[in-house]
Amino acid sequence: MKKALGVGLTLGLILTAGLTELCQGAIADSPETKLTITIHVYDYAKVSPKALVKAERVAAGIFRKADVEIRWINQHVNSEDKQENSNNQESFRASDILLNILTGSMTESFGLPAGRMGLVPGVGRDRQQVYVLYHRAEELARQDGEARQQEALRGVYGRHADMAEILGHVIAHELGHLLGLESHSPSGIMRADWNSADLRDAACGQLRFTIQQAEIIRAEIRRRIEQQQTVQQQDGTALKLRAEQNGVQRKRN
Repeated sequence: MKKALGVGLTLGLILTAGLTELCQGAIADSPETKLTITIHVYDYAKVSPKALVKAERVAAGIFRKADVEIRWINQHVNSEDKQENSNNQESFRASDILLNILTGSMTESFGLPAGRMGLVPGVGRDRQQVYVLYHRAEELARQDGEARQQEALRGVYGRHADMAEILGHVIAHELGHLLGLESHSPSGIMRADWNSADLRDAACGQLRFTIQQAEIIRAEIRRRIEQQQTVQQQDGTALKLRAEQNGVQRKRN
């Protein structure tokens, strides 16, 4: 089934020569966070639990620097790669986000350009679905690993991002698109094509949202939370009204 395609990160590692710099001191996290967004994760690609936890931790760290906390709810998919409805599955609210980590075969129905690593389908402000293409994140990790091996043969060494770190940054990039960052930027985590310098920054915890991007993300999360609260208040008022009407009816009977 074809879906309306949104902006997403593209695979295309551009190498930069002579990267001998070590990681510089990362900027400290903000001392206080005020907003929390809940993300339900459906791991169709069956990422190893250890790698998935690390990727979520990396993505959460990127958002924490933007004064946003992420609450992860890892859901289950069955052997046929379909979502399982469980009594333990927490309800999905209008302000929540669905993150789908897809296999290579699952991406064929989207008709994506070669190299695309993720997408946010549809248009509009209230979209809730994010897709990350695991096999293409793996390919980027493989390309970077090969580049580092070639550099090592020339006596050039530097920190590089592992698969879980790359996956965490891809997740953060696509979530950024969902949360108000419609277009790509010339630098930082919202670049369309990451080069080896970007991946070095990712390994050092320095590939992040700009101050302006963080402000847009916080405003969008705030809007979604307020919208959810309004819906809950309206639902509560409707339930109260129905209860009162039922009480009046019983008295008449």
